Amino acid sequence: MPISVNWGTVFEQIVEWVEKNLDVSLIIDDEILQEANVFTSNSIASYKLDSPNLAKIAGCIAFWIRKLKPISFGPDKKNKILCVNELVALLVGLSIYNSVKDGEAPKGIQVSGRVLIDWIITLRYNSHSPHSTALAFELLSDTK
Repeated sequence: MPISVNWGTVFEQIVEWVEKNLDVSLIIDDEILQEANVFTSNSIASYKLDSPNLAKIAGCIAFWIRKLKPISFGPDKKNKILCVNELVALLVGLSIYNSVKDGEAPKGIQVSGRVLIDWIITLRYNSHSPHSTALAFELLSDTK
């Protein structure tokens, strides 16, 4: 049975968390978010597996959020975070992976602050694909 993930809810929770904890005002473009959902589904389907693992799903979701950049800044806060879409993308991917693990209790992916910052920067400035991002999640999930 294929794994089904409603990542929109996780996305909204992460955006709220970022706004509160980093004192920023964010705007979500729903059209771009829908486009990200379509591209994510197509990327996951390209694996041609009945049930791709959760690391692949989390990686594809994180890639498309980062690529399509559905988040912009609201006018009412002066604080801005240059890599906000990349930060949200990785937090969404990590949250998804950590919340469900093929019906089992999640092992969870834990990353240090340094690794998270390095990963955010490379997502922003280096070439990636949905599959390379998924591979990064798989490699981290296999370190346990």
